[in-house]
Amino acid sequence: LAAELRALLFRFPCAVLDGVRWSALGRAYRERLGGEGLPPLRSPAAQSACQQLAEIVEYLEGAQGGEGVFTLRDEAALAVAPGADVQLACWPLLVRRLGEIVRTHGAPQPVSVLGGTVAQGLVAEVGGG
Repeated sequence: LAAELRALLFRFPCAVLDGVRWSALGRAYRERLGGEGLPPLRSPAAQSACQQLAEIVEYLEGAQGGEGVFTLRDEAALAVAPGADVQLACWPLLVRRLGEIVRTHGAPQPVSVLGGTVAQGLVAEVGGG
């Protein structure tokens, strides 16, 4: 269960900032993996899985007894695990690939068209003038 929860959490970009509710994880689990979904949060199986994920996930209790949220720790979201099927860690690769596409298929533009000093830094980063 812990491995499936880990993979699901990395599919939610909001897991880093706002967190993901157990009920949302349960819906994603059913859609992605089928079956009955997740056990109740207070069940021994769920508690065991949460303990196994404690180094990458923090559980924040909901206010006034509401449903709490699971948030990914920054270190986990930024780490790139070789061969892992995680969306959050792929952003640096996507930006690098976008730079390659722009350099290969893009047309040079004067910096004035791009909007000033911020654009100058962006142009320099993707290998432009």
